[in-house]
Order: sequence, then C-alpha cells, then structure tokens
Amino acid sequence: MLWGDSAAVVSALELAGETDLCAIVGQEPATVLLTGLFSNESLGCRKAPTIARIEQDSRRSAELLHARAAPLHRGEDSQIHCPVLIAEGDKHPIKKINDEIIVPALKEVKKTVEVILYPGEPHGFSHGSGSPAAADKFFRDSDGFFRRYLRTQPTPPDPSLVK
Repeated sequence: MLWGDSAAVVSALELAGETDLCAIVGQEPATVLLTGLFSNESLGCRKAPTIARIEQDSRRSAELLHARAAPLHRGEDSQIHCPVLIAEGDKHPIKKINDEIIVPALKEVKKTVEVILYPGEPHGFSHGSGSPAAADKFFRDSDGFFRRYLRTQPTPPDPSLVK
C-alpha cells in the first residue's frame, strides 16, 4: 500500500506500474505532471507554468491533456493492478482535470478507482492547510480503504511488549 499527496501521487502511480501494490491513496494527485501538461514546453511560454495559466487557455490545455492522457485510454498503463482512492478538496483547479479526464481514463481501462470529495477543503488539506476535521476524516477514509485490500489485517502489539 502506498499513500501520496499532490506530486507524490504521480510517483505512486508510476511505482504501481512497476510492482504489485495492494492499494494506493492519493490526495489531489498532480496529474498535470503525470501527463506532462505542466511544463514550459507544453504551455508554449517562457514563464513558469501555473494552474491559472492552464485554465486561461483551457481549450488548448484540454487538447494537450487529452493527448497526454491517451495512453490511459489505450490501456498502456494497464500494469496498475491495484485499487486507487483519490481524495480531493473542491478549492483547487486540479480537481477539474482529475474528475473530467484522469478518473474517467482510469475507469475506461477497468481500474478500480474511488473518489472522495472533502467540500470546502484546499489542496493539501490533510497536512495543515485544511480543517482538522477533514484531515481526520481523510486518514480514517484512507485506513478503511487500505484495510479492504490488505490480505493481513493490522493488529495492535501485545501490551506487555510495550514500555
């Protein structure tokens, strides 16, 4: 099992294509990195790319993202065998890219993908930028998701072994 936030989710998905994992939980995956969209070259600019710039040129960005996500549609990333949980707040524009392109692409190639929305939460809400209640719910949701796919369930240590 593997957990990641933002860009770390991209690494988790790449790792899942290389080895078998029981499950992945990704909080707001930075899929613009996975697709190569978030780069100076793809945006055709000399300034550092931003999500705002991607949104400003949404037609061109959508065309680029669809082209970059094409391997998911063709099943080239079908090495990812494990279930994936995507957790997202609704305050960051990456949600739109994930919801409209990445999640459907994964589902199209028969991946087990679940999405949980945490209303009112910003990007990275589980580690300081969001509400403590949302962070707590996220960790409980992640634990429940992982437990569904673990062959051996975790058990607490024998209290006599703990000082």
